[in-house]
Amino acid sequence: AERLDAERRAEERRIASEKAAKKRKKFLAIAIPVACVCIAFLILLTTVIIPNHKYNTAVALMNEGKYEEAICIFLELNGYKDSLSAIYNSAVSLMNEGKTADAYKAFSELKDYKDSINKAAELFVQFKSEELKTVGIGDIVLFGIYTQDNNSFISEDSIEWQVLEKENNRILVISKYALDFRQYNTRFKAITWEDCSLRTWLNIDFADAAFSTGEKAMILAVTVPADKNPEYSADPGNSTQDKVFLLSINEVKKYFSSDEARKCAMAMKKQGNARLWWLRSPGNGLSSAAFVNNDGSVNCSGFYVDKNDICIRPAMWISLEQ
Repeated sequence: AERLDAERRAEERRIASEKAAKKRKKFLAIAIPVACVCIAFLILLTTVIIPNHKYNTAVALMNEGKYEEAICIFLELNGYKDSLSAIYNSAVSLMNEGKTADAYKAFSELKDYKDSINKAAELFVQFKSEELKTVGIGDIVLFGIYTQDNNSFISEDSIEWQVLEKENNRILVISKYALDFRQYNTRFKAITWEDCSLRTWLNIDFADAAFSTGEKAMILAVTVPADKNPEYSADPGNSTQDKVFLLSINEVKKYFSSDEARKCAMAMKKQGNARLWWLRSPGNGLSSAAFVNNDGSVNCSGFYVDKNDICIRPAMWISLEQ
């Protein structure tokens, strides 16, 4: 009797299991097609319906002459249909209307589409040169971006420049804050500004990282004189042609009227302690370079050229001509 009862229970379980399996199969037969339809609709919605609606909205705005609003929507479409062409045409319209800054932003977003890079550079020179024509000596201007404070966790920030001189439609500027730590030369050796690694870094690596194509077009290549150290007889070498350079001892004394004015904090730590910063002049020998102390005084005897904890304050001439 017990055996028969066990067999009966096993048969009941088998029948129940078969029924459950049939139910699952029936459910899946309905659910899977429904899920596929939902997924297909979601794909259609996100790739066609919504983008097409946004595209038509942007085209309508563009036709109404509301180019800035249209460009914002076209940018969201990330190349959908002919949105890149529409952005380009809208930017041209903005340029023709004299809205230089807005047109510049639009061409910059397009990057290497058609001749957008060149147009962005030309427009930047136009509106930036007009802006800079109004500045005077001692003013602070924004130009370029750079990951400052030698900290990769700090995002790029606009570089602040102090105007030191204005003449012949150009201005001489120096970074308001020290931008980085850098050796005057990567090896300890007798060397002048002409051949040091810092000069190469400023004019290639730093310039490429900090300035756009338009900004580079505004930075003048100038003759940088090989100023002698007024207190020591070390040979300063030859004059150079540079776009970015360091001030000499003579220049830092000319453009800054006091030790207090020469004090410099590190960028991104504007309330921090004053820092030492390099000058391009040789120190008491060719294996050393002059610098500015943290109290703003000029140290003509210098530090060894491979010292790695002295800051840099780049200087350059910016053209104000379009």
